[in-house]
Amino acid sequence: MIPTILALFPIFAAAEVEPDLEQFRWSARPVLVFAGDEGEADRQRDVFEADGEALTERDVVVIVGDAGTGLASRYRPDGFTVILVGKDGGEKLRTHDVLTIERLCETIDAMPMRASEMRE
Repeated sequence: MIPTILALFPIFAAAEVEPDLEQFRWSARPVLVFAGDEGEADRQRDVFEADGEALTERDVVVIVGDAGTGLASRYRPDGFTVILVGKDGGEKLRTHDVLTIERLCETIDAMPMRASEMRE
């Protein structure tokens, strides 16, 4: 399965090739969603769609992948897994539950780089 980049908002687009997270370094915060089944991915997508403005404001790019990808080899998801990657390329948050907008925003807003962005 080819990973899907959720071009939030409102269009969802399938990537032709697996995205290289380096293209997002210093410009976006990728959120990787690895789902055991489509239902889990759909629930996460619904949460993100409910407040796309908050994600856009925080430069979030959502990527849905599966276990057979290079991203999965690098991040080693265990079942349903959501991973926030910072603009510096480091893993900032990992959860096996649907990630709420509140938790995502709190995590991002606590980052020094985000604090700097909010001051600008």
